[in-house]
Amino acid sequence: MKTEFKLLIRNLTSYVMTISGVLILLWFVFIIITSAFGLRYYGGDSIEVMLFVLFMALIVIGMAFVINISLSIDLIAESKIKELKFTDNKVDYGKLLLKWGLGVVGMLVVLISIGGFFIKWRKLNQAETITTEVVESHQENLEQIFGYIQDSSKILKVKDVISTVNRSSDEIRWAEVILIEEVLGKASLLAFSAGTDSAQLIDRTFENLIIVPSEEEKELIRSLLTGEKVGAQSLEVQKDEIRGYYPISKNGKTMVIRIEPMVTYRSIRR
Repeated sequence: MKTEFKLLIRNLTSYVMTISGVLILLWFVFIIITSAFGLRYYGGDSIEVMLFVLFMALIVIGMAFVINISLSIDLIAESKIKELKFTDNKVDYGKLLLKWGLGVVGMLVVLISIGGFFIKWRKLNQAETITTEVVESHQENLEQIFGYIQDSSKILKVKDVISTVNRSSDEIRWAEVILIEEVLGKASLLAFSAGTDSAQLIDRTFENLIIVPSEEEKELIRSLLTGEKVGAQSLEVQKDEIRGYYPISKNGKTMVIRIEPMVTYRSIRR
């Protein structure tokens, strides 16, 4: 590769990094200004598109950066070689290509990892927001469940309350009430939902309502029931399956509302 061509490529990558950096800066300025004034020019799927474009821009910058640095080092080396009147002009293009390739791949891996972490954090945070909004808007009715469960004549109202919560928002798939009850002489975690069998509730045959969550989820539910953690919490129980959790306490008793939200990027609300 001729020196002139290397200089051209290095200059082009410098322009690419500069232009991409300016565009990203303008994008952040746009987001900050519209958020500060409560404007909603973006939301829902458009946010995902904007984030995708942002990550692509970062990848382009990363690749341009690696190429630029590699060429700069190569040009400096050539300059030093000329100064020393080094006569061996043979260039190991295989090693140079391998170096560039590994650099670009490494940069891509880093950017993809950062992007994946950011997206997961954003979804977990949004799940907590949705859970808080839904539970707090129905907290008074949900608190009645403590009394309904202990009264066989009113226990079916548990399903009615949960059904109301499910229908109240198109941002959730389903909601459940989790609490500890003694079943067959053993304290067990029970989950009540809108689809719980009515006969089991009336007969108080709760054996089929026992849940066995994963260790991580079990620990989170336990910490909420004991008061070690308060407020909305979120957890990725499986790949791309996020749930929100919110504790409600009354008269010394605590239950956890477990919600599976429809997590999508939403515009910031003020």
